[in-house]
Amino acid sequence: MGNRNSLPATPAGVSATDERAYWRAEADRHAKERNSFYQKSQEAYKARRGAEAKQLSNQGKAADRAMMSANQKAAEAAFRGNNCSRVRDSDTVDLHDLYVEEAVSRLQKRLDDGQKEGLEHLVVIVGQGHHSAGGVQRIRPAAEQLLRERGLAFMPGRPNAGCLWVELPAAAPAPRGLFARVKAFLRRLFPAGGCGMFAAGYGG
Repeated sequence: MGNRNSLPATPAGVSATDERAYWRAEADRHAKERNSFYQKSQEAYKARRGAEAKQLSNQGKAADRAMMSANQKAAEAAFRGNNCSRVRDSDTVDLHDLYVEEAVSRLQKRLDDGQKEGLEHLVVIVGQGHHSAGGVQRIRPAAEQLLRERGLAFMPGRPNAGCLWVELPAAAPAPRGLFARVKAFLRRLFPAGGCGMFAAGYGG
């Protein structure tokens, strides 16, 4: 069945704008196949056709893996399409067209990267739920929950409806190594550089 960690390639005839929709459709198809295999597996098991039940179950697992791969491709296409034009807007991340878990994962990474980059704030575009089933917002509550868990202050509706303005604290400095701490201690003892090994440049 090949490497489970490898993702399928997008067919040559699928344009970049259609890539997300293509892979979501593929994911739905694999999900239906998975459900069908599992149902047939249960029926075979109840009829005491053990070997057939196991084979159908394995086919269901393969379809499930294919579904997850297709959704991953769809998420990558959606995120790339919504954010590739924001190269200059490094303080903005657009989570449109993602499932909740996909959005939370990418927001987590962008928050980490933003702090490392020294950003003072991050504008998170979560949408207003117009494209969700029943018009119910799903990404925004999950994003807000993540921000609360990280202890980050945020303001909904800034700069526009469907956005969250997140304040980013400065990243904590990297822990100093033992030698660096000893070196700093000795420099305090010998502020004029009287410690021979440091005066000679030992240990850089």
